[in-house]
Amino acid sequence: MISHYSIYAWSKAIYVKFVEESSFRNTQIQVFDLFGRQITDRMVNQSSMIKIPGNVSNTYLIVKVVSEGNVVVKKVFVQ
Repeated sequence: MISHYSIYAWSKAIYVKFVEESSFRNTQIQVFDLFGRQITDRMVNQSSMIKIPGNVSNTYLIVKVVSEGNVVVKKVFVQ
């Protein structure tokens, strides 16, 4: 499966960039810590680049993107 997303952390924030314009409609973005606790849950409908403040530093977070039956999960390090 080809990923339609670029997920990364930069400057205490998490970014989700959608490669295709149609990819971001009705997309759910969830962020979890390494203990499985949910930090945020958002529905995206309007933007091709999403910035989510990390509110943490020097830790890994799990980002889950669910769109049109596709699920992408990535671990990112927030400094």
